Amino acid sequence: MIALVFVAPSTRLFVAGQASDIRGRFSTVKLAGAQSTGKRTQALVAGRKGLLVGQESKLFFSRSLKFEIARGAVLRTYVPLPLRVENALAPAQKVAGPDVEVSVTTLANEPVESIKLNGQVFNMPVRKDILHRVVVWLLAKARAGTAKTKTRSEICLTGKKLFKQKKTGNARHGSKSANIYVGGYKAFGPKPKDWAHDMNKKERRLALKMALSAKVAEGKVIVIDKAELDAPKTKELFSKLAARGIENALLVDKEIQENVHLAARNIPKIDAIPSQTINVYGILTKDTIVLTKAAVEDLEARLLAPIKR
Repeated sequence: MIALVFVAPSTRLFVAGQASDIRGRFSTVKLAGAQSTGKRTQALVAGRKGLLVGQESKLFFSRSLKFEIARGAVLRTYVPLPLRVENALAPAQKVAGPDVEVSVTTLANEPVESIKLNGQVFNMPVRKDILHRVVVWLLAKARAGTAKTKTRSEICLTGKKLFKQKKTGNARHGSKSANIYVGGYKAFGPKPKDWAHDMNKKERRLALKMALSAKVAEGKVIVIDKAELDAPKTKELFSKLAARGIENALLVDKEIQENVHLAARNIPKIDAIPSQTINVYGILTKDTIVLTKAAVEDLEARLLAPIKR
């Protein structure tokens, strides 16, 4: 059974609700009525998410709740201490900065025009804790998890007793495959496992916006009109990047041209990727981010679109 709780600091609350009103562990809950004896009613919680009374805002809540549940009757809950109810992502989502105007140049650093980068994607306040969580999530998913050592049953050695049990002066031993011998099994060794863990889509998207915003704030984002080469010549691409002082960069286009891909793959610390594969770790590990206009448009459209659940 999921707990339905009305929370108010140091007050008692009486909530009328039926168990059949619950639509799922993380869904909204309909109430027949509510009455609070205190002045501030903070939140209604259902499972791990909740709704403010009369509003549609989702909240996080503390799990240290004391409650009593009566199926199909009045639910009475008493919280002796003030409960901190907040949305960890809301502050950063509400205070996006204005649009950022940047100059668009060619790959050879010839001026073309000026465009504005959407502030909700490229001018978000940066929170290191969110960036850290997403980087840990990315690196955990990238782990192979294939480390393994042999157990005693997998060691192929003789099972003959090394020497008689007594009167040799040696410690008692049986098989040569014991873990104290060279070539023996490994006690409590690693086994194959999956290190990946879940992360909310909203948090992953917000971290990508913050990573892009951090690079824009540092002046490390360059916008070019297009990334194209007439031939897959590494020397040509390298000379154009070196002329702009670009040595460690991520070149992002909506779709990478084959000539650019072939030319960039032999340049150290230069990666050419499509905008669909850009991620927080790749942005933070590069000094400069080179975006084409098509990549900017694709990122803005993708990061501002509703999240598919």
